[in-house]
Amino acid sequence: MTAEPLSPTTAAILLIDHQTGVLERVVKAPPREAVEANVLRLARAAAVLDMPLIFTTSEEDGQNGALLPSLQQVLPAAYASRIDRHGIIDSLADPAVAQAVSATGRRQLITRGIGTEVCGLPPALHARRDGYQVAFVADACGSLTAIGHDISLRRLEREGITLTTHRHGHRRTHRRLPPVLQDHARRDRRRAPMTRAKPLDPRRHQAVSRPGRDQRSGYREEQLGGLRRSRVGHEHHLHPPGRRCPRS
Repeated sequence: MTAEPLSPTTAAILLIDHQTGVLERVVKAPPREAVEANVLRLARAAAVLDMPLIFTTSEEDGQNGALLPSLQQVLPAAYASRIDRHGIIDSLADPAVAQAVSATGRRQLITRGIGTEVCGLPPALHARRDGYQVAFVADACGSLTAIGHDISLRRLEREGITLTTHRHGHRRTHRRLPPVLQDHARRDRRRAPMTRAKPLDPRRHQAVSRPGRDQRSGYREEQLGGLRRSRVGHEHHLHPPGRRCPRS
């Protein structure tokens, strides 16, 4: 399958088991705080871009705990309609989750799950087998060990799944964001207003000629809206009234 550029109009997001208890017990690599921040950042992007996002959890009433409360503030409707799988590890093996993903009508799936090798890896491989173009956000999930996280990512990449991250070292850059967010960043830059210089008022533009000096040094002053412009040779300088630039 040839990977097409991800787009807010063709991609959906599946967020798996980002629960308070799971984050506390399972996520050690990458650090829990970084993972939680990246999950929240992706949820905000989905809200801004109006992308379909599906939350799924496992056994919220037990030690896994509730879905992160901060996500409720960003996507209250998706939070309220989250799907509890009741212990099913491969979330796409749950008919309710599979139906929710299919109902989006999107064939590109951006996913991540906790822990990476337990609830992140199986649904990503499942989606790949079902014909989805899958992108896996590697720094929005984690494992007990760095080697467990790394081996899972290697297997995903070997199976043709695109890996992406939010960060490059400690500095966020557009080139390291998922392509959906890069598109959004480009649109933001295009929206930025441009400031243009105001045209000069010809009524305030007065030339001041100083005979004698013009012939000797090519010096000329022009009154420009409260500032004077001096020209010595071919160089122009702006300075307040009463001051002149040094002659060359």
